[in-house]
Amino acid sequence: PLFLSEVIRGLVERPDFDEAAPPASARQAIEARVARLSEPARALVGIAAVVGQGFNIDLVRDVAGWTENEVLDALSELIDRHVVKETGGRTGYAYAFTHHLIQNTIYEAVPSGVRMRGHRHIARMLEETYEHRAGQFAADIAHHHDLGQDPERAARAYCIAARQANDVYAQDEALAYLARCLELANDPAVRIEALSLRESIRARRGDRDGQRKDLDELAALAAEGVDATLFCDIARRK
Repeated sequence: PLFLSEVIRGLVERPDFDEAAPPASARQAIEARVARLSEPARALVGIAAVVGQGFNIDLVRDVAGWTENEVLDALSELIDRHVVKETGGRTGYAYAFTHHLIQNTIYEAVPSGVRMRGHRHIARMLEETYEHRAGQFAADIAHHHDLGQDPERAARAYCIAARQANDVYAQDEALAYLARCLELANDPAVRIEALSLRESIRARRGDRDGQRKDLDELAALAAEGVDATLFCDIARRK
């Protein structure tokens, strides 16, 4: 597939990369390690780097369009070379890069246009593959839609991620997701949901100024006729 060939080319055909030169930095050492991988392993690690620090076999397999055996062969090489490691699924992903610098270096070597298309593809695959656990992966789905430059889908996923974080009392994470959601969202319904959740978190924290700002924005949306029932709830909250 074109995506794979572009990933490989981005990882190998670097104008500033000389495999014969001694590594003068961690980045050069990582580039040299990647250059010594087989072509299938380079392709797989490029896809994995776009997925993120952690990944699963079924996800990279679906993105690559490979068989499971092809993925396992390339993955075995990456494990043997200490590029990735097994995690036991503690984070929801069975494999992860051995160091975040490895993932970052490989990710930055993938051409930006390829990364964007990869993020869009990965977001859709996460939604389909983990349909019954979408909430668990909502933050990752939002992140990939965001980097794939699909703001409305990203905004909806960030709102779901915020609710998941709020349910486990991770309010700082929830507020961060909601802030990004509101930066991206144009859909009034998504904005209402995000503002309502943020207002409730700020209320529990005693942030009256922030709470008042959210209520004022909700009142403006209600005045536009988006949801007339908002007026009663806004008045009660005020």
